[in-house]
Amino acid sequence: MLFSKVTQGRSSGRKRGEQGASLIEFALVIIPLLGLMFGIIAVSWIIFVQNTIQEAVREGVRYGITGQTMSGKGLNDSITQVVQNYSFGFLTQNPNCPNSNPQVAINYYSPSDLSTPISDASADSGGNILQVSVTGVNLCGVILIARPDAGITLSAAASDVMESSPSGGAPPL
Repeated sequence: MLFSKVTQGRSSGRKRGEQGASLIEFALVIIPLLGLMFGIIAVSWIIFVQNTIQEAVREGVRYGITGQTMSGKGLNDSITQVVQNYSFGFLTQNPNCPNSNPQVAINYYSPSDLSTPISDASADSGGNILQVSVTGVNLCGVILIARPDAGITLSAAASDVMESSPSGGAPPL
């Protein structure tokens, strides 16, 4: 009984001016919160695309060092196809991005000279270094709030030492 007498004198509702203040407070909190959330999503998307093309390049190198080829294709075309297969479509040209022009580059280096690519027929022989790189992957769009038209250009590269061919000869490039 004592408790009910104390609470009867108090009002359980809000005062008239407090309802408008809570709406303004909500607006002041939700706008930065949404900005932070969309910023995290945008950065996460960039990291996802970068990791995807890096993994695609690694898989291309992993495939290429074994000297395997797909039926009807040379080694370079096979490596390019593997990179394309692992890229989730990020290596296709995006017509909505002005600077989107993804390129897959494959180079072979002698272990004694890592500055000049080998261009002759013995380039893909065992012991040489295979380097696969992707350049020109451009991300643009609504998710990139800071630069939606210019976009962000990503690239990736990986390299490894070629294995010797089991047949003794090098596969065709």
